[in-house]
Amino acid sequence: MLSSDFRKIDLVCSDDESRPELQCVYLSNGYLYAADGYIGARLPAYPADKDTDGLIPKEAIAMARGTDSSIAANKTVRVSACECTFDRPEAKKWPKRAERFDRLLLGRAGMRPETHKPLVVFDAQLLGRLAMSICGEGIYGHGVGLYLGDSPNAPVLISTMNDPTTKAVLMPMQHNLPKPSNKLDAWHALDRLKATIACDADNVELKGDLLDELRKVLCVEVEE
Repeated sequence: MLSSDFRKIDLVCSDDESRPELQCVYLSNGYLYAADGYIGARLPAYPADKDTDGLIPKEAIAMARGTDSSIAANKTVRVSACECTFDRPEAKKWPKRAERFDRLLLGRAGMRPETHKPLVVFDAQLLGRLAMSICGEGIYGHGVGLYLGDSPNAPVLISTMNDPTTKAVLMPMQHNLPKPSNKLDAWHALDRLKATIACDADNVELKGDLLDELRKVLCVEVEE
């Protein structure tokens, strides 16, 4: 069964009835995905061997979280505590959507959380409370500008785009942030190669660590 740690990923799902796929959470390769066309999220799911990839109605996620239940996802979706069963809609566009989402999460050079230091760290609940205090109710249409300071510990200025006179300040969290790796990782090497080609460079020089890491990501074996 899927882990009961669903947090509130169902809140990312769309309410648009014309887009039924986006009203569901998508289970694929051990992750739960949700999106509404503007925002997206991915959480680890820890599925059991009998669980199969596919859509899970957001109502099932909300019910499982509210009852501290787990979910079995096979031909149908079953919430353990209340023994409720949900049909699984067909996932037509989600496989490709999840692939694009994974590529996006890999990020460009300097954007990967696994190897790079973030510019600044916020408390998510404080940021949400502050945004609601200056924007009011509603899901969309309230643009918020974030103006970062000169260092990760500097206060961040926030203003609403529809009313520049409305401003707020958020103090970053003080964390022992991971140090960026000095080692050239494989995806960074591939990013550099793509950037070089995109600039229409006449000569692409591959040597040293760059070449070694490209061989890894492209699964190219070197003859001894």
